[in-house]
Amino acid sequence: MITADNMYKALLRSVDSLSKNEELINKANVFPVPDGDTGTNMLLTLRNAVEKTPRASSFSSFSKDFSYNILRSARGNSGVILSVAASAFFEAAHKNDSVFTLDEIAHGLANAKTAAYETVSKPEEGTILTLLSAISDYAKKYCTLAKNDGEFLGGLLSDAKNTLNTYCCESTAQRKTSLPDSGALGLYFILEGMIAESENVFLTEQKSGQTKKIGDDFEEKPYCTQFIIDKNENADAALIEDFTFFVKETGESALVVNSPSFIKVHTHTDCPGEILTRALKIGTLSEIEIDNMLLQSKKASSSAHSIAAIYSGQGVKELFESLGVSSFIRAM
Repeated sequence: MITADNMYKALLRSVDSLSKNEELINKANVFPVPDGDTGTNMLLTLRNAVEKTPRASSFSSFSKDFSYNILRSARGNSGVILSVAASAFFEAAHKNDSVFTLDEIAHGLANAKTAAYETVSKPEEGTILTLLSAISDYAKKYCTLAKNDGEFLGGLLSDAKNTLNTYCCESTAQRKTSLPDSGALGLYFILEGMIAESENVFLTEQKSGQTKKIGDDFEEKPYCTQFIIDKNENADAALIEDFTFFVKETGESALVVNSPSFIKVHTHTDCPGEILTRALKIGTLSEIEIDNMLLQSKKASSSAHSIAAIYSGQGVKELFESLGVSSFIRAM
């Protein structure tokens, strides 16, 4: 059984795990667009939510606060999916003031799986959705069979690792990176941070792959647009439904998360202005971010190189490291 304080500490460890692997996750980011920011978006989403959520002895209170904060903190496509899944997961604990049992973990993961699939307008397998589905199925099967919490959580992490390597590397885009899907990879590191401080032995070698042509997937819808709508008191349900339909019909990677008091929006579009105008009919807007993904991708591509230096002593090596050199050859 897991207490609210245990969960808070586990989330802190997961933030640390994401932070350590942020650049690796960014390098794996080729789907839905190769803009190299999945690791950064997932890290900022989770870290901001944890920082805004106070420690609490009541699991119900902690869960409600964290669910609200992570939805508001969501950044990017991967961050929104993560926030929706995490919020749904913690809904399973809202009525429990003391502990989180293995049965509730299984129920929470089932909630997370369903919510994530329903949020994504065009679900793709081999992504974070596949990993969520796998660990949900594992939890449902073994929550009553495991001898103790340690055996259950260790088995869940092992199953996640197997899924990551078996089913999340198969797309044409991911084969070019020799890495798993970036969203799934980010979720794995979150789980790893929460469950165990272990080495990432499944990524022992990174092979060089082909580079995807910049702009292949988003020349027509280049603007990554995300914002929050704080609903008016008289916000009309039909108006919200029409807005959601418009965002999903005109955009790619479109996510519209409708909570009781606000709506989180993320989409790749060629008409951010029109989307914002329609949103204003529902409520007030905040945390508006519009990024040109063509420029982001070019920047990520231009920095995707490694510099090697030859050094003769430790002092020289440390100097090169301070200048950003990542590969070294020791002079004989």
